[in-house]
Amino acid sequence: MPSPQNALDLTIGQQVPRPQQPFKNAKAWARTDISPADWTVTLEAPARREIDAVVKSLRQQNLPLYMLKPEQFELTATAKHMKEARLRAYDGIGFSVVDRLPLDEWTLDEATAMQWLLLSLVSQPVAQQADGQIFRDIKETLVRSQYNQGLTQERLTFHTDNSGNRNLPNFSTLMCLHKAEEGGMSEYCTIYSLYNAMLKEAPEQLDRLFQPYYHNRQDIQIPGEPDVSWAPAIGYDGERLLSRFSLNKIPSGYQRAGAELDNLGRDALETALAVIRQRDLSAKYMLERGQILIFNNREGLHHREGFKNGDTVETQRHLLRVWLRDEGRPFFDG
Repeated sequence: MPSPQNALDLTIGQQVPRPQQPFKNAKAWARTDISPADWTVTLEAPARREIDAVVKSLRQQNLPLYMLKPEQFELTATAKHMKEARLRAYDGIGFSVVDRLPLDEWTLDEATAMQWLLLSLVSQPVAQQADGQIFRDIKETLVRSQYNQGLTQERLTFHTDNSGNRNLPNFSTLMCLHKAEEGGMSEYCTIYSLYNAMLKEAPEQLDRLFQPYYHNRQDIQIPGEPDVSWAPAIGYDGERLLSRFSLNKIPSGYQRAGAELDNLGRDALETALAVIRQRDLSAKYMLERGQILIFNNREGLHHREGFKNGDTVETQRHLLRVWLRDEGRPFFDG
């Protein structure tokens, strides 16, 4: 496919032929292959004592959040748990849930400070849009966007975060402040599980996923840059797969580009979702208050069912998101 003139072209120097054999690694699994024990990292007593000591120290004399660094505190036991959480997300099954922080005992500022410190032990926190926002509240908002359903109660189907950017976050993370009154079940599927299933059952559609699509950049890109990017839904660097898959951002990318999504391209996206469902390729989990989810954003897809909020703050779904990236500067595009 020719490179369009009205898009940020992310295919230059990135095209590696897709592999022809199935993957055999820890990320190639179906739902019945794993259980909560495979993704749960429990903060044991020594780590909890370290964390309590940090909060006590911050109550005595504080610093602005972004001046806090893990090396300023004794976090030896905590660092081991966070290293394990990273390992499970990066080289293991693709995600982990850190269980859990005692949010009922802390202020929101104290919880945010501990989230910052713990995640800094995993990788580098980075901006979530060009204006430098590091933390993002994931909760229902009265401001509606035709391109972003993440801040509504609506179902949010399988996708990769920030798929239209040059340099995707390695990890997307969420700290649960409150659950919804009803619903909000989350799911995660690795690209390797999906790849293996489509290689066997839908090779033509899989080939199309490795060819470029328009991606909607959702108006969070650097001012003056194109509204859309041009990149495969799935890429390969010779070692790892890279996901830019989204059944929302790709069709809306074509809409913004004034182009028509080809039939095979649309079929490939829809077939991928059907395969995930038919083969039970996703793990299901419900985040509880105080838990932190860390998932491999570049090599997987996440999904959230619709939910219903209650009338109180405690029954209104509210998560705090941080993106982490291993390389580049902490600016939005790395």
